[in-house]
Amino acid sequence: METRADMTDSGRGKKSCLQGRLPLQVEVAWAAACYAALLALCALCYSNSLQGEFVHDDVWAIVNNPDVRPGSSLRNIFSNDFWGKRMADNTSHKSYRPLCILTFK
Repeated sequence: METRADMTDSGRGKKSCLQGRLPLQVEVAWAAACYAALLALCALCYSNSLQGEFVHDDVWAIVNNPDVRPGSSLRNIFSNDFWGKRMADNTSHKSYRPLCILTFK
């Protein structure tokens, strides 16, 4: 009688595990098709929002933010808060999100 270690060493355990698998190219193609379908579904779901207007605080965060305007220094993005005010300012919200601001630029 073979032990579990003997089955693994002889390859029988591995062979039965791999028996029902598809060829690698088919698996890759299937995964790519699934990702493409997911991407298309996401694009379809969000496509009608591209023509929408700014809502809530978007005007203040994007349109009126001096750090987002062309010609502003990139240094300001990393030293100002989310709303474009100096972090040391008393009226600063102290919300530091430079990567978010970079996406608006």
